[in-house]
Amino acid sequence: MDAVKLFCCKCLQLLSPPIKQCNNKHSVCGKCQAETKDDCPKCAGTLNAITYDELERVITQLNKEKVTFPCVYECKGCTYKVEQAEKLVHQSECKFRTFECEGKKYCGWKCDWSGNYDQILSHFKHFHDCSMSFKIERATKMNLDDDSLSLEPIDYYDGCALFWYKHKVDTSAQMVYWVIQYVGLQKDAAQYFYEFEIHDGPIRKIKVTEFCEGDSMDANSIFKSGQCVALSIPAVRSFLNMEDYLNFRFRVMKVKKPSTPKVEEHPSPSANIPSLLMHMHQAHINARSSPRNQNHFQKNKSEKKRPYFK
Repeated sequence: MDAVKLFCCKCLQLLSPPIKQCNNKHSVCGKCQAETKDDCPKCAGTLNAITYDELERVITQLNKEKVTFPCVYECKGCTYKVEQAEKLVHQSECKFRTFECEGKKYCGWKCDWSGNYDQILSHFKHFHDCSMSFKIERATKMNLDDDSLSLEPIDYYDGCALFWYKHKVDTSAQMVYWVIQYVGLQKDAAQYFYEFEIHDGPIRKIKVTEFCEGDSMDANSIFKSGQCVALSIPAVRSFLNMEDYLNFRFRVMKVKKPSTPKVEEHPSPSANIPSLLMHMHQAHINARSSPRNQNHFQKNKSEKKRPYFK
């Protein structure tokens, strides 16, 4: 059977009954039929309900056996294979997907850029004049009387990884938020954490350590969950200097795998007996092989042969 027939021509997911098909053999799953009505989304032909027992039987069997499928971005280099239930989640997190300008998505910037993962940093540096290192100290002017959003990309060790720095002032909630999100799979995001600190001199400081979230997660959802830097506006205001600048610093780090301590084995006394006997045997051989002991041994041997007379 042609593998293409297993997938809906609209959502590109594994077909689920009831299935409709046009005269050009383009199939549409049950979930997409409400949107397409009776028109094929690929060729605009009329869709007709079909009884495709073989296809439905194969699909049901594939779901039971948890068969994995290549990522839809395999042609762009993705090597992951995922189960049907995880396919949509993976596609939303995959580094090989097409990215829209995050400034437009999060801050509402007027930017229609779209491109690949390895083009993001260049876009922000040249078109938005912003980027950060994974370890930074900065003073930024804060207006805590109005709502605001800000965003910058974070370059981790010259392209080894990419993160988003996102900041929000919410006057209605009287809160200020910061979060750092990993660009890529959520399971990879869990390997990183960040330390964020605001300070006013060497003594007064507030420091928060938190795990990174994946970029597919909505930042506002993270703010609501509290798994970020979440401080009240009065608390942040107390750290502003006379010119309303806030001193802050942060660094992104990778979680270190716990080292397994080596257990030194202490052999039992009985385990040393064979090696002890071997050592004694070797010492005996060495003693007999020395010239002095050989003469003594020969002398004793000759004395034994001498007859004994009273």
